[in-house]
Amino acid sequence: MTSRRQRALAAKMDPATAVEHKISTSVVNVESAFYFAARLSLAYVALSPVSDVGPITQIVAVAGLFAPALLKNRWYFVGLSALLWISFLIGAIWAFDNHVWLQNYWFFALALTRFAVNRERALALSARLLIGSAFLFAVVWKITSSEFRTGAFFNFASVTEIRMTRLFEWLHFIPQGAYRSNQNSLAGWATSLQEPLGFTLNTDSTLQWFWPVLAFFTIFVEATIAITFLAPLSHRFSRVRDVSLLGFALATYLLLPVAGFGAMLMCIGFASSDLPVNRRMRWYGGVFVFILIMNYRDLLLGIT
Repeated sequence: MTSRRQRALAAKMDPATAVEHKISTSVVNVESAFYFAARLSLAYVALSPVSDVGPITQIVAVAGLFAPALLKNRWYFVGLSALLWISFLIGAIWAFDNHVWLQNYWFFALALTRFAVNRERALALSARLLIGSAFLFAVVWKITSSEFRTGAFFNFASVTEIRMTRLFEWLHFIPQGAYRSNQNSLAGWATSLQEPLGFTLNTDSTLQWFWPVLAFFTIFVEATIAITFLAPLSHRFSRVRDVSLLGFALATYLLLPVAGFGAMLMCIGFASSDLPVNRRMRWYGGVFVFILIMNYRDLLLGIT
């Protein structure tokens, strides 16, 4: 039975709007974009490290995956969001990666939009604002950071970050054994209390031109994502959002497979898209799986 407030609201609506309101505030259509976005997000939580979400939160997420009836309860995502924030607040906030902040804001948005009259529209708007804002702040940081603009960050990471080093060694972009040599230097530098407070980076000087180019291209792509997601594009041009975000994810997480941020972006990107649900599942769901495979490739291939 509807409440007095709901009956009064329905009386002010035209019949079509009243039906839409009743549907959006009661049950979840199992063919809706909200339903699939919710399940993809729950899969993300279920597969996340326990340190990021907490064991109780993962149990609740798994329950939602195997008991779809829970998604019909508007308080389910409220409880899940609360668990994520509680786990976050009682932990070492300063030690969490940036994807955990985005993750918590996203589940808070899922909880709020469950009460919206037009749930999918509200969720899509929230998703676009989250992605656009995240990339806008990322671009501002990169532009104002001389280490990033000059390519010094990529030069350093290419020979000290194992996830990047393997690919660059395979492409012969860096000397063989550069990673181990630099790691030994880093370990000695970190534990030494004597001069010099630095070391010579073992890298390939012939590729110094490449790192600023890569930095510029990164800023350009991320700025494109920020602008397109924050701009009020028409349905016809909204495909630019999908192309830029999916292209960024494929290129970035092939080079630097970070499951947390990449998979979270695919969950939010799914909800933001204007594509039909089945096409979203193929593209965003496919890249979601691709990122997970890239992240666990060493385990899958038996590489230690």
